[in-house]
Amino acid sequence: MDPLIDTIDLFRNSPGIAIAWVVALRFLAREIVILSELCKIAIFIVAGVVYSAFSWWANFQVSFICFAVAAALAAYAIWARAKILFAAKMIAHSTIAMKENPSIFIGGLFCKLLFVGNAAFFVYFFAESFNVVEVKKSTSTYSCSFESPSYVGKIDWFLCVSYLWSILLFEKMRLSIIAGVVGSWHFHPLEKPSVWLAIRNIGPSFGTLSVSALISSIAEYINKTLNQTSGWCSPTICFTWPLRLVLCCCGACFKTLIQMLTKYSVILHVFTGKPFVGSAKSVFKIMSRHFKGGFVTEVTSKSALILGSYAFSLGIVMVTW
Repeated sequence: MDPLIDTIDLFRNSPGIAIAWVVALRFLAREIVILSELCKIAIFIVAGVVYSAFSWWANFQVSFICFAVAAALAAYAIWARAKILFAAKMIAHSTIAMKENPSIFIGGLFCKLLFVGNAAFFVYFFAESFNVVEVKKSTSTYSCSFESPSYVGKIDWFLCVSYLWSILLFEKMRLSIIAGVVGSWHFHPLEKPSVWLAIRNIGPSFGTLSVSALISSIAEYINKTLNQTSGWCSPTICFTWPLRLVLCCCGACFKTLIQMLTKYSVILHVFTGKPFVGSAKSVFKIMSRHFKGGFVTEVTSKSALILGSYAFSLGIVMVTW
């Protein structure tokens, strides 16, 4: 489902580039996936070479870490080569699903409108919170001043957390729509329901989608927290960069794992109608047998599509310049 979701986003932003990208994924998915894995390795090698050009000890440590990460990525690509190539087949199949179900874009547009409206309300209420003040009288100077009440900060914190949850909720809604349409097309091509039925099914599934979004938001917060703990140490200490690398890797792996499990739980909920707990138990049993394939497919599809997004963005920047 990941390739389909990200490609739909690209279609809404730039139709011409998206068509070229979809055609490339349809016929050159294997080559694009292999290229994305090689690019990840090459990026860290280049970064290591650049840092090694400096003579400072801290830069030498960063260079060593970059080379170590490149070696780890190369070992990972060799270890999971079969699953990586299988992910390429899934990406190519997702383009076929999008071609056979163009009504998916209606569901994507529906979720996008919800996202835009929610963002507008968040910006409005967050900006208006700065206008909430109280008149405080100073006993020492016998003057009055405007001060923000203490509850405003708590409300702002609640708005930010709620906004993060709502963004992930809309993402789960979009996933539910795509899973319903594509799943019906894949298993029952002659009895495909309309996209409006997939949109209406969001109502009965709202509880499952909300819990899934809540768990994903907690994983996102933990990942951000782990990425910020590197500020405890000075960059000149030899343990700083290894610690930062380990924390970033742990946070990214934890976030990817939780997102993968919640995503598959939503998909299985759409297919079976089970509540979130029942779907999560079924997903856990399935992933206990196929964890490697699911994890590699999740990471590989995201890497290939993110690489394509950055490549097209860089190309547009260069052409504009």
